[in-house]
Amino acid sequence: MLTVDVQSQYDFLSEDYAKLFAQSGATAFQHPIWLDVFYRRLPQQRGAQPVIVTVHEGDELLGVVPLIRRNRLGIVMIEPHNLGVTDYAAPVLSPHLLRKPTVESALPELMAQALGRHDLVRILPVRPEHMEDWTLLFPGDPVPVDFSAHAVGLSEPMDRWRETHVDRKLSSQYRRKAKRWCNQHEVDIRRLTDAADE
Repeated sequence: MLTVDVQSQYDFLSEDYAKLFAQSGATAFQHPIWLDVFYRRLPQQRGAQPVIVTVHEGDELLGVVPLIRRNRLGIVMIEPHNLGVTDYAAPVLSPHLLRKPTVESALPELMAQALGRHDLVRILPVRPEHMEDWTLLFPGDPVPVDFSAHAVGLSEPMDRWRETHVDRKLSSQYRRKAKRWCNQHEVDIRRLTDAADE
């Protein structure tokens, strides 16, 4: 038996969510630290309400769908946690959930009941690899985004990575812009490794 609940607060730094995220195909914008900071700071400043959907089978967490609700020109909209700072919407789903034969028919109805009254569900932008996950939750004919950014693996030291992966002309242009920016503004660049450093 699947249970679908909606919460306005969720502990994204919990062990359960970290485990779910690690086995899901979600993006960096569903990372525990990103979502923890996003939901603590942004929705209330932008007139949005957190809508965090959890999917359980018994005590086992099988899915978390980070959403918001907001009223735009009288239309109550359910959307991914975007608000202009997030690329790529993805539900955080366990592979176990995706393999369940009864999920396809059960989840959309359970999602609709949990979300309550609204006028429109608008999910974007969605990478092609996440379209099937969203159609598992919301019926409809998805349309892939008409733009894309290509993910690349980063490695240290950054100067060497830039030499081997970025065109020389482009790299030179970036350096000039960075130097100009640093001369005009007080810049402190630090690598954060702990949630407490945010």
